[in-house]
Amino acid sequence: MRSQIYFPIERAKAGEFGAMAALYARTKSLTCPMFDLPVVDGVEAFDLLQSNVASSLARTWGTKGELFLDLFRYEPDSLIHGDTSYVERLFTSARQAGLKAIPVAGPVLERNGKTGSYLKGVAEIAARDGRGAAIRLPFHDLTNANSLGSVIDAVQQSIGLNDADCDVFLDAGPADFLPGGLDTAATVLYESISAAVEALNHRSFRSLVLCASSIPARMRGAGSDA
Repeated sequence: MRSQIYFPIERAKAGEFGAMAALYARTKSLTCPMFDLPVVDGVEAFDLLQSNVASSLARTWGTKGELFLDLFRYEPDSLIHGDTSYVERLFTSARQAGLKAIPVAGPVLERNGKTGSYLKGVAEIAARDGRGAAIRLPFHDLTNANSLGSVIDAVQQSIGLNDADCDVFLDAGPADFLPGGLDTAATVLYESISAAVEALNHRSFRSLVLCASSIPARMRGAGSDA
């Protein structure tokens, strides 16, 4: 079980780094944030981005508390320097910066790709660093509580971890993307997450985190993600 009680999911950008740096020490001790990297085009751009993210987090979040790093916006087969997966490159930089970083996996159907390089990378990182991994499940997996356990089992088999070494994030995403939109979001969230929690209440995960956002995925009149 974790001592933290707050698990915000943040974009890995300057504003979010600054917000984490501004937390009071007591608040920070109860927080374990997840940062997902924004997409950039090209290997060189990614290499620069991931290096900057690692060094920025070392300065702002610090090197005492754990945090999660996710690349769910990237193609899982992406490679750098010939045969190194993006996630392995990111965690090499995280180690060099002194971060206590934890990799994030997800459903095999989404994260395995054609080569399995991403999940293999997560498995190797977890084995090397000894901090386990997070499993981040999108809303469409939450809507089928009967298969939720098997989805998690498949991920754990791919990364070589059991419940005690995994944090599970039930991520419903932006409320306006839910079936029925904002008008029925509260009801849809309550029903789907309640069923998911009931299906998993016999499991012994390190933490079970419920996530959703009231911030629209797209701002009115905007053409890109907010």
